[in-house]
Amino acid sequence: MAILWVRHSAGRQENPSWSALFLNDACYGHPSKRNESFEICTQRRTDEACAWSIKRFEIHGSEKWILFVSQSCAAKIRVNAIRTFLGIKALQHRDEIFLQGFGRLFFSTDQKIVPQRYQGEGEKLRCPRCQGFIQPNQYIVRCPACSSIHHQDAENQLTCWTYADVCGACHDQPTHLDGEFSWTPENL
Repeated sequence: MAILWVRHSAGRQENPSWSALFLNDACYGHPSKRNESFEICTQRRTDEACAWSIKRFEIHGSEKWILFVSQSCAAKIRVNAIRTFLGIKALQHRDEIFLQGFGRLFFSTDQKIVPQRYQGEGEKLRCPRCQGFIQPNQYIVRCPACSSIHHQDAENQLTCWTYADVCGACHDQPTHLDGEFSWTPENL
């Protein structure tokens, strides 16, 4: 699952708030009927052309998100300040999408981290922190950044995910378990 962070401002509010639009498979941008902006929705409308879309693909077992831009809107849309001349762009965590007439959006693959029971998916997996095998029914955490699986089983005194401040495999993902996102555009 991915997130599209959308900025909402009521009137001339100095600090507009950001809200998360959760993307399961796709997101669509349709030209607004009221002005030169876009309307964002998770369902494709059949009554009009789509200006841009973000779609999920499964490639070699990993989730990838691709931005498609129609030729008529290519000059109005930028990703990280670069135009999408070919009409296609693979998105990455924290990418800024600028829509002329609408403003900034941010794409994120961040997830709220919640320990889950390991179901024993057939292969023996080692925890990157302790190097021990992960057993069926132990609580684990899957790193949102690199997909590695760590122990987080307090009952068995295996709290490998929270042992250090970052993931034991990629050394990038913070290991908090506070139920919040690791990254939001609020501080930009």
